Amino acid sequence: MVHKQIQIYKDLGTSERCYIHLKNAFQYLTPLYKIEEINSTIINNQNIQSNLLCFGGGYDLGYLNSLQLSGCLNIHNYIKENMGRYLGICAGAYFACDYCCFDMNGPLEVSDNGKPAIIGSKLGNGCGILSGVHFEYDPYLLEKQIYNVDPKNNGNVDVINNYAFIETLKTNNSSRLKLFETLITLLLNPDNESVLMK
Repeated sequence: MVHKQIQIYKDLGTSERCYIHLKNAFQYLTPLYKIEEINSTIINNQNIQSNLLCFGGGYDLGYLNSLQLSGCLNIHNYIKENMGRYLGICAGAYFACDYCCFDMNGPLEVSDNGKPAIIGSKLGNGCGILSGVHFEYDPYLLEKQIYNVDPKNNGNVDVINNYAFIETLKTNNSSRLKLFETLITLLLNPDNESVLMK
């Protein structure tokens, strides 16, 4: 059986937490994926050989600084010329955009124009999905990352509020997993003609 190769960017700009959640999401989804880390050195010096290239959360200026123009052009050519597939989440989505507004007048302003939070688009022979939403975040893993002890035994109000939020995420986790699976299936289908990719 042929395993599809998924490469997840991990270099300057990558949030360690986002990387862990994205890798975990693919591992949970199916054992049919070979998941590899990719960095700016590989992108700048080799042809990208992957069924899906993923950039998760972090900060896109870090991506730009490490990849430089040559790495960005290699990613562009991988998608456009080589039928590449790209998944960008949060900073990975901003990184793939021509234009982005985010924190115009501080702190962390979002300019709401009614556009969807998750979009799909074609680029030449390839395509991508860009998401402002962190649909890769696993509430069970997040809980382990945030708390070293049982949060119910901690009198901190913020911690208790976070715990309530995570419990809500757990309640809806099956929907999150279905969304992730659906989006990845759309991306990895070589004959994709879905409305998402038009």
